[in-house]
Amino acid sequence: MDLVFVPCLEPDHILGLPDIYHELGHILLFRVKDRLEHPALAIVDEHFERLLAEGRKSNLPTGSLEQIEQYHHNWRRSWLLEIVSDLIATYLVGPAFGWCNIRTATNLGGELFIGNDSHPADDARATAIGMMLTAIGYDGERQLIENRWDELTSLAAETAPHRYELAYPTELLRELTDFLLQACNSLCLTQYGASASGGSTVANTINDCWSEFRRSPDSYAAYEREQLVRLLASR
Repeated sequence: MDLVFVPCLEPDHILGLPDIYHELGHILLFRVKDRLEHPALAIVDEHFERLLAEGRKSNLPTGSLEQIEQYHHNWRRSWLLEIVSDLIATYLVGPAFGWCNIRTATNLGGELFIGNDSHPADDARATAIGMMLTAIGYDGERQLIENRWDELTSLAAETAPHRYELAYPTELLRELTDFLLQACNSLCLTQYGASASGGSTVANTINDCWSEFRRSPDSYAAYEREQLVRLLASR
């Protein structure tokens, strides 16, 4: 029904708005499956089928082969949709989604390197977001966000578990990023930072707010109220 559910106080704040772009990514995936979900799924299938064939050829233990098949199943069932929605959101709102991802992961808690049935590991999502930031020309911001993410994982005293790369292959994440960059362009979605029209957009305001929050957290609340009034007045 194209409904997006948000925490009841989120509409009064700006820092969490990048998550809306992720949820809109899910709606977009549902509406244009043939141009987004199906080709992306083919990339996933090709990768894991190749990985499984190589494993059999090298006589991997049965348990390891079953683990590869389980990871493939998880990607097909839900992980792909989450990663692709992250990539779409990053394409649309830029660095703000990377900062918001840290906010979300911090607020939710949990293990950063462990996924579940419905969502992939937070760390893998952070890696994909960073790849898209680099792809759209924000590698400097990607590095700043990555540094903060590394700080978070260090504070949490967490490290990647055994066979983490099998679950979230860097090569696969890069292939998906490259595909989504082209797909978003072909769908005429507005890439963050690529608009020549100037003026104040929602995505620009969100990024300005994240910059202000990081620069002056003590005075941010007043700044955010001003920006929220401007956004509501421009509807």
